Amino acid sequence: RIDKPTCKCHIAMPCQVFELLTLMGVASTEVPVFSVGRSEEIVRNVSTIRDNLRARMELELIESLREMFDFALRLHRLGHAARIPDYESEPIARAMQMLSENLEDKLNMPEVAQKLGMSYSRFRKSFLRHTGESPGNFRIRRRIERGMAMLTAGQYLIKEIAARLGYPDEYAFSSQFKKIAGLSPKQFRKRGE
Repeated sequence: RIDKPTCKCHIAMPCQVFELLTLMGVASTEVPVFSVGRSEEIVRNVSTIRDNLRARMELELIESLREMFDFALRLHRLGHAARIPDYESEPIARAMQMLSENLEDKLNMPEVAQKLGMSYSRFRKSFLRHTGESPGNFRIRRRIERGMAMLTAGQYLIKEIAARLGYPDEYAFSSQFKKIAGLSPKQFRKRGE
């Protein structure tokens, strides 16, 4: 998304895509957030990839994956070439790692901030500035993305997935899943069959 007042473009990707890019050496869990400078071309590339993804038929999606990989590789190179020192990047990268782990556990955000040596207010503002979303929303999205992966794998019932992700019941998971994914877990699973 583009934050016009700050001229920042934040690109977030599902954890499965990020993990794949990490395995390929294109992304890094140590520095998941980095600056690539200002570029209208980057914004145009993101828009083109998004539009192509929406327009392609299911059998053509591999081409979109290739475009996304190439784009991520270009961003990674830009990010390393134009590394801008930022004293808050490292704690935010650590926070993203913490928020992506042990998704079944309850996590107290003020305690996360304290572990990073930051006040909760500063942590929340810094996290939002670096990632484009609040720490709580980031964690919810990670839980739902993990749920999507589990639904796609097809080896668990929806209530088992809900329990493995720390939801009190299947209905709480389904409600939050639908808010994020736009489909119920059942619809999402059927779409993948």
